[in-house]
Amino acid sequence: MGGYIDMHTHLLPGFDDGAKEAAESLEILFQARQAGFDGIAVTPHVMVGVYEPTRAAVDEAIRLLLERTRLEMPGLVLHPGAEYYLDDHFYQRLEAGRIDPLAGGTHVLVELPLLKLPPLTKEFAFRIRIKGFVPILAHPERYADVGREPRLAEMLTHAGYRLQINLGSLTGMYGRKARKAAEWMLKHELVDFVGSDAHTPKQAMEAFGAGLEELRELVGEAELDRLLIANPAEALGGKET
Repeated sequence: MGGYIDMHTHLLPGFDDGAKEAAESLEILFQARQAGFDGIAVTPHVMVGVYEPTRAAVDEAIRLLLERTRLEMPGLVLHPGAEYYLDDHFYQRLEAGRIDPLAGGTHVLVELPLLKLPPLTKEFAFRIRIKGFVPILAHPERYADVGREPRLAEMLTHAGYRLQINLGSLTGMYGRKARKAAEWMLKHELVDFVGSDAHTPKQAMEAFGAGLEELRELVGEAELDRLLIANPAEALGGKET
């Protein structure tokens, strides 16, 4: 099986807390390709004062990586994007029209604080939606509040977020509560996308190996294709389902 699309990675070298050099980036890509992934969304963190990549820099890094992988990984597609931290600075970007959606479409990968869902959680989704974008919430299972009470994921979907869980969560990479929350969301069909969130080759190995197999066992092939092929293809094409 192949044609999978990874919706969340940190493999661009030197952009954030992910891959530090091109050799690590290439190793992550190799592991993804071996697992059947032909499309990869590259989503470096955007956090004012910490990580502030430009789309031009992302595009150039993608060009260089594809140049390095052209012979060994023909047909590999890298989709430009970002993972935006939701705070007041994000609002300013949104109002100024300085948001770079995934693959230039309508979907935007966003994240909330891990330790506590903020009071404006629903407001963030509303504001993003009225600007014509669709918020994809990164790894909700990793948020402490959701880990304690997985039913909060229903609130997030009702607020307007589409949910993306991490493959590594299914192996216990982020702890028992995150694993249980991810499994609960899958069981209740609240998950729209799955990603590796790979920062290092070691994380990639676990995500694309045991994580992918665990997902397959939990949901079956038809649902696996929806999460890793159909939904990502529509989102990266700019469509909403």
